[in-house]
Amino acid sequence: MSRTLLTDDDMRRLVEQCGYEEILDQRARDIVRVKANRQDVFSKEAREASALSALHWAARKSLFRNRSQPISRTPYRHDPAGRRFRYREDVDALITNYRDLSRRGKRMNTVLQLTIIGGSAMATILTAASGEHPAVRWWAAGLSGVVSATAAVIAYFKPREHAHDQQSTADAIELERNQFDLGIGHYASLPVEEATREFTERVERAVTEQRQRELQMDQSTPDPSSSGQAR
Repeated sequence: MSRTLLTDDDMRRLVEQCGYEEILDQRARDIVRVKANRQDVFSKEAREASALSALHWAARKSLFRNRSQPISRTPYRHDPAGRRFRYREDVDALITNYRDLSRRGKRMNTVLQLTIIGGSAMATILTAASGEHPAVRWWAAGLSGVVSATAAVIAYFKPREHAHDQQSTADAIELERNQFDLGIGHYASLPVEEATREFTERVERAVTEQRQRELQMDQSTPDPSSSGQAR
């Protein structure tokens, strides 16, 4: 597949489109062009999308370094297309957050499951030994209570199910991000702004579906107080 590299004229056009002529110097523009022309991006639309995202990042960095121009006057804040390109940068943090939550839920589920397994085994052993040592029965009863409480925590908070949904959402968003960056899949034949709009909508849809699944799991969780009254 042939690669169409961005030229100086293309970079000049993108900088003028964003309104960054007075913010970015030539060195910053050259760095952005090199990043946009990396080997894993083929289509010119994907390269322009990558360049625009890098331009917004470089402009914000330049504004923070030079406080003579207020941050509130940054052009992308008043440009819907610019906000969408900036949203692309936040997607990486979103993926990392979902994966961190998933790993935390998996660790919590593993600890609770090991508590149940170990507690059940110890309770069985102590119960068998309680014939010769009656005082051991209290230890067996205590471990049985811990096992029951741990099982109730798993049933109520559902850490494994939440972790699975969070990992699935992170994988889905990462797939969209890779397709958007490479200009393949849904974004192969779309112009830059339309591809960015489609990317934003699909990521937000994945986040919304994740929230809905969490709400459904929370609503399906049995209420301990109601179950106790039923008994």
